Amino acid sequence: VRIAGYSALADQVDEAALTAALPTVEKALRDTIPVAETSAMAASGLCFTVEYRHTGTGDRGPSLQVLGDVDGKRTQLLRFDCFEHEPHFHYDPDGKNNRIFLNTTRVSDPIAWTIDYLRGNFTSLIRIAGYGKLADGLDETALTGALPGIEKALRESAPRA
Repeated sequence: VRIAGYSALADQVDEAALTAALPTVEKALRDTIPVAETSAMAASGLCFTVEYRHTGTGDRGPSLQVLGDVDGKRTQLLRFDCFEHEPHFHYDPDGKNNRIFLNTTRVSDPIAWTIDYLRGNFTSLIRIAGYGKLADGLDETALTGALPGIEKALRESAPRA
């Protein structure tokens, strides 16, 4: 606020209260991002939802949500946002939300990267996200078998002109 030239206003801002509110604001903004049609698939107790997302910052692209049953509640475990400008993925998007951006100088196709990253790694990725009990019961072969359908859904998720 001060950098923008509003010193008097900056003096009145409670930085601790503002910082404490940021996660709530980020979630509210995330929840208001309009989405297109979604498609869902399932394998080995996990559900995969694909949608085409538009962000409030002008970025857009296919998004893959990996969902599972945690204590009787459907929970988003991982999310891969294959966006045009800032592709990234999340461990535990609705919890600790550890977001990792892809190096776009090395990754030219975020969808292909996502599929390669998931292949044979579901158990370890879901464990990293904090869901070890769920990870213990996964069938990597069945999950890997679902990847062609997931890739197809991601590639076909863009709205038609």
